[in-house]
Amino acid sequence: DGLRVSCVCYADDVILVAKSMEDLAVMLKDVIGAMGEEAGLSIGEEKTHWSSYPRLPGVELEAGSTWVEWEPHLTFVGSLLDLQGSSGPAVAYRMVQAQAAMSRWRPILCCRWLPRARRCSLATVAVWSSLLWCAGCWKPTTVMQRRISSWGARVMSTIAGIRRNPQEETGQWWRRLYRTGHQLVHRY
Repeated sequence: DGLRVSCVCYADDVILVAKSMEDLAVMLKDVIGAMGEEAGLSIGEEKTHWSSYPRLPGVELEAGSTWVEWEPHLTFVGSLLDLQGSSGPAVAYRMVQAQAAMSRWRPILCCRWLPRARRCSLATVAVWSSLLWCAGCWKPTTVMQRRISSWGARVMSTIAGIRRNPQEETGQWWRRLYRTGHQLVHRY
């Protein structure tokens, strides 16, 4: 009718919280109905999941013609949420994201013609910020802290271009790699 639409709107990362599975199913039906009928939007069924505590693995939630699979962890705003309060899955997820950032930035971060200090400071912004996204809500165990520390030392050693000497034993090489990597982490 002469109406020109110049933008498209969508809702992303909608979270519904309910006290029971039955209440959640009713809420989900209401949201799907309102989004479809009133706004003309649809849900991404393959990306829609539900979680619970206590755990109910394998149970699917029915919402009209939509079946929603149970998921042990939910991803929300770049963080992995575990209803049991464990930070392990969140730390592992952020390490994968940081490794992907390292891969994207590797040509610049490992470039020899840039000064080491500049490369290390870029790593703080590009890689470390990706690792530590939402880290304020983590409750890492000592093992998790050591894993993050070890990963950081390896990344910084890679950026610094630490190479193994041919006559160096494997144990010496790893100790030197980690020592240098930890020094660079603390410096930058």
